[in-house]
Amino acid sequence: AGWGVAVADGEAWQLAEIGVGGWLNFFTGPLIGYLAVSILTVPSDYPIRWFFGLLFLF
Repeated sequence: AGWGVAVADGEAWQLAEIGVGGWLNFFTGPLIGYLAVSILTVPSDYPIRWFFGLLFLF
């Protein structure tokens, strides 16, 4: 049990270490990329848009 708590604490500490700015970048990066592709592609090209959206996500 103690080991599990230590691992959980370590992970929580790592998440906190990333900071709010890091998490904002992590979420806004794919969003900005998705919006950019959405603007650049024709609205009818949904498969292409989703493909690039997933590409930016991972």
